[in-house]
Amino acid sequence: PVTFSARVQNVGDVSDTQLVTISVDGERVGTRRLTLGGTETTTIRRQRGIGCAEPRRSSITVSTANATRSVPVDVCRN
Repeated sequence: PVTFSARVQNVGDVSDTQLVTISVDGERVGTRRLTLGGTETTTIRRQRGIGCAEPRRSSITVSTANATRSVPVDVCRN
């Protein structure tokens, strides 16, 4: 399994609720409705099994209505 964390920050001054979507290789694997106060930050931690027959590069993406961040991850390394 791959374990990762994502820091989510409300850069505004007002409390807001948004849906945070987590995807692996373009497939949605989780969602979470998150409410943060103005300028508040939190960390989301997640573990996901990524199957493979040989070493390859995978991509983990975290998205909100305002931002998307993708990070490449090498899986099944020897």
